[in-house]
Amino acid sequence: MNRNDIRELNTALKGEHMAIESFDHYIKDTEDEETKKKLMDMQQQHQFHAIQLSERIQQLGGNPAHTSGLPGIMAEVKHKVTPKKYINNSIIKTAAAGEEIGIQAYGEIMVNLSDASNQKLAEEMLIENVRIVEKLNQLI
Repeated sequence: MNRNDIRELNTALKGEHMAIESFDHYIKDTEDEETKKKLMDMQQQHQFHAIQLSERIQQLGGNPAHTSGLPGIMAEVKHKVTPKKYINNSIIKTAAAGEEIGIQAYGEIMVNLSDASNQKLAEEMLIENVRIVEKLNQLI
């Protein structure tokens, strides 16, 4: 069992949980149905990533994280105290900024992974996050 890789993959998994939770808010706070559908498609990609990471962590003998942890709780509190008007004016930019943070995190995680197959999995997810940012930028 590679404890370091399990820890790093769990970090990625927590990030995916945070993205899923964030997209829940973006979808709920979006009034345009076409934009809402596009955001749901992006959220589904994060849900798929979470499944892949959970499976890989279990294959390595670890226990996958089931929540986003403290950063997710802090993001949830921030969302609850942010006025809805602010969210409506910048929801796509907020989503893109969150995805950029995810891309940076995956870059750091990839460097810390020792197993080539784990690195490849993280790289594939990083690439998908870049595509999500591109799609979000098209919505702006």
